[in-house]
Amino acid sequence: MSQNLAALGLPVAAGIVIRFGVSLTALLASAVVAVAANDSDWAECGRADARAIAGCTRIIQSGHEDQTNLGTAYNNRGVGYASINQLDRAMADYNIAIELNPGLPEAYTSRGLAYGSDDYERAIVDFNRTIQLKPTYATAYAGRCGAYITKGDLDRAIADCSIALQLEPDASTYRSRADAFYSKKEYDRAIADFSRALQLDPGNIDTLKGRASAYKDKGDADQAIGDLTEALRLDPTDPVAGKIRGDIFFGKSEYDKAIADYDQALRFKSGIPAYWNNRGLAHSQRGEQDLAIRDFNQALAIRASFPTALMNRGLAYRSKGEIERAKTDFTAALGLPSEDAEAQEAQATARAQLAEIDSARQTAQTTEAKPSSVLDAAAPPTGKRIALVIGNSAYRNVQPLRNPANDAHAVAEEFRRSGFAEVVEKQNLSLSELSSELKAFGDKALDADWAVIYYAGHGIEVGGVNYVIPIDAELKTTSHVEEEAIPLDRLISKVEAGRKLRLVILDACRDNPFVQRIASVGATRSVGRGLGRIEPTRGNMVAYSARDGQVALDGDGANSPFAAALVQHLKEPGLEISLLFRKIHDTVWNKTHGEQEPFTYGALPAEALYFKVEGSS
Repeated sequence: MSQNLAALGLPVAAGIVIRFGVSLTALLASAVVAVAANDSDWAECGRADARAIAGCTRIIQSGHEDQTNLGTAYNNRGVGYASINQLDRAMADYNIAIELNPGLPEAYTSRGLAYGSDDYERAIVDFNRTIQLKPTYATAYAGRCGAYITKGDLDRAIADCSIALQLEPDASTYRSRADAFYSKKEYDRAIADFSRALQLDPGNIDTLKGRASAYKDKGDADQAIGDLTEALRLDPTDPVAGKIRGDIFFGKSEYDKAIADYDQALRFKSGIPAYWNNRGLAHSQRGEQDLAIRDFNQALAIRASFPTALMNRGLAYRSKGEIERAKTDFTAALGLPSEDAEAQEAQATARAQLAEIDSARQTAQTTEAKPSSVLDAAAPPTGKRIALVIGNSAYRNVQPLRNPANDAHAVAEEFRRSGFAEVVEKQNLSLSELSSELKAFGDKALDADWAVIYYAGHGIEVGGVNYVIPIDAELKTTSHVEEEAIPLDRLISKVEAGRKLRLVILDACRDNPFVQRIASVGATRSVGRGLGRIEPTRGNMVAYSARDGQVALDGDGANSPFAAALVQHLKEPGLEISLLFRKIHDTVWNKTHGEQEPFTYGALPAEALYFKVEGSS
């Protein structure tokens, strides 16, 4: 969910004049002479705050200053007005200052900053004029850097900020250059500049939020959370910090924490539709569809033309079985403008959902219209489907598992009932046996439309690679893993030949004694708790019984919570595969009280795929 800083609610190049971020003090011009006005008036006029207004006004009204000094007084009074955000008055004073003293560089920079993002082209012209008059004026380069960021000319922005920093290191200029690096997705360079800004201006909340966003998009969630937590400690009412931290917790599947942060953000800024939408997503992931719909409704009340919220509400309705409402939302999402990548992604999902719903109905109608004798003789509507089902329970060198053999048998039976042409069911395989079965299955998949592997047993992630563990493995050190276990990639490669569906289902994240064994002798590579995140190639799907980094439950009954949910929902006709796994997710999440969250990885083609069509028994 990469976003630019402005989209996150952060001021880009944040400073006193927010858009271009330089210190107002740097804009003050010095009087050449003080003739009629006394020193105290000039001292007051030289302040970079509202107190300058009175002192500068007395100087202007004295009627005794020359044009040069009057230009200075008007410029400084404009700075005073800018400090209290009265930019129209500030602009009027800057115009007079330039008319009185065309050679006053500070006045051009002041006016350039006042133009801001509303008229960055005119701002650039003023900054250019300043630099012609005063080539060593760091503030002008910093201001032009901000203007180029607004324009989207990031390379020029970085060049100008770099010159400004050579002339005068400044926290706001480092922050501006960091914004430019962030927009270029050069996250390490952005983080370095945000860090330098914090050294010069410790505890600046905007800088902390900016660095957190860079850490977040770089994938360093813990560092990002640290910065946001510090920002919220400094200002517990900051909604942007709460929202960003909520997004990170959502990405880590810590939905309770995400919802708490969204609650806090909404308490202080309830008019942002994205905040409501994101909290709705967190409720939906917890299976709380009514609460999710309530939040999506609120997002749409604020912004009716919000394709993402419409699509998400449609998914929530579909999850509840309210198909007509879901169709209405998906159709409405498609009718909105495709303004950005997020909208386009939401509309693509809505289009696929409508196709799935229509395909399911057409299949159901066709099935109902056929005589039972025709149905019995017909081939499965999804073509030739084959599966390899493995349950490893009887581990020889660690405590045996209770349920994988039972789980594999239950899943295999349900695959057979669903009309699979061939289901190979194997229990308690050694390394050589597992290798042999995978090889044979890969050959069989060459003429299959669906190729599915289900594995229940122990799995492990070592050095960023996921493995399934045969029953004869010892795994005394991490160096033995490659010789004694089977990498997940090999399972994925064996389903690659499937023409329509290539699916690997792993109930292999159970609490793993091999992890403790390896750790106790000093692991030479990182050893994960559960399996690691993967990114299958397009057209492949991998389903984990517990998402990456989490441990699944073996269960107290005859089957693990995941296997029980899989079998339960495989029995339901008319469930397209994406909805099938969403239902499995919610069932396991609710049954384990949030301790276990199934997760799917990869992307399937747009074709609707069903284990059991409507009308089948």
